[in-house]
Amino acid sequence: MALGWMTVLKLVPWAELIEATPKIVKAAQHLMGQVRKSAKPQPVPPAPLASDAPEALHNLQQRVYQLELAQQESAAVIESLAEQNAKLVQVVEMLGKNQQRLRRGLWILAAVVVGLVVWAVRS
Repeated sequence: MALGWMTVLKLVPWAELIEATPKIVKAAQHLMGQVRKSAKPQPVPPAPLASDAPEALHNLQQRVYQLELAQQESAAVIESLAEQNAKLVQVVEMLGKNQQRLRRGLWILAAVVVGLVVWAVRS
């Protein structure tokens, strides 16, 4: 049985996530910086080998090239997820502040209504 979205969202430890977000973003940016420094912007495909070169060497060169591409794509995805996570945390914080304002407004409104009821009863 699939869990509903609300159930899944309730299972997320939001306080821990909000607290850890700056560290996650910083780590993702650090990782992306390392990838940019260590890897070329676009890996160069391996040059053709001489006809007497072993096939295994050619396969290894192809594999390294593919791994470099995958590493760059993964780092970009991680950075994107960290940025989205930071934006999500900002929105959650904003919603929390709005909820507090609404709660205060509700208490003020309730106090005004109680005051009006008391005034109407005494009049």
